[in-house]
Amino acid sequence: MKIKNDCVTPSNIGRFVFYDSKKNIVNGDLQLNDCDIELPSDFLHIKGSLRLRNCNIIQPTNKLIVDNFITLVNCKIKSLAKNITVENGLYLADSIIEESSYNLECNHELYCNNNNKALPIILPENAKVKRLCLENVIIDNFPNNFIVEGAINIRTSTIKGFDVIKKVNDNLTLRNCKIDKLANNLTVKDNLDLSYSSIKELPKGLKVGNDLILDRTEIETEELPSDLVVKNDLYIHHLNVKAIPKTLQ
Repeated sequence: MKIKNDCVTPSNIGRFVFYDSKKNIVNGDLQLNDCDIELPSDFLHIKGSLRLRNCNIIQPTNKLIVDNFITLVNCKIKSLAKNITVENGLYLADSIIEESSYNLECNHELYCNNNNKALPIILPENAKVKRLCLENVIIDNFPNNFIVEGAINIRTSTIKGFDVIKKVNDNLTLRNCKIDKLANNLTVKDNLDLSYSSIKELPKGLKVGNDLILDRTEIETEELPSDLVVKNDLYIHHLNVKAIPKTLQ
């Protein structure tokens, strides 16, 4: 592993406990600021956390294993690794991974928050994460093979292609999002929050295991779908809905 910087000091390298170059193992946290980095081409195992701020990856690795979490702040990276396994979470703050053709296994959450302005996020083509939490992002294409085992929480974002999601095993929040449509026969195990979103109609066969929140959406129809199933409360503040299906009365 090579680090290129005009002035590499302990302050911008951060915690770099011990690097075994023969085994490509970092026995602790790897924290780098303002650096260009060449990762080992085949394999890198970090037995702590990986934190990068204002960094560029010149050479990605084929397989990256991180035992704690990955945090990228103000990084625009073409590719980090072809295969990423992270135990706790992958956190992106005002950062972009441009390449989509990588595999991600995340045993906690994928979290992305852009504070300054909405940025495009390119989700991996093949992924398995516990939870997905996105805020102020632009998604041009939601991948078919992106598996979320638990809650999906997306706020103040633009989403295309979300109708590939057929089932959510926890809460689904799409609050204040620009979204074209949801999948027919979508099943949400807990709450579905579509408040302040641009959704114009509900899909056929929608099933919600707890509350359905439609406050201030752009739904224009006066009647909700007759096959809509909501197990708990329905919130329709500031909508023109006049007819509630008999199944909800």
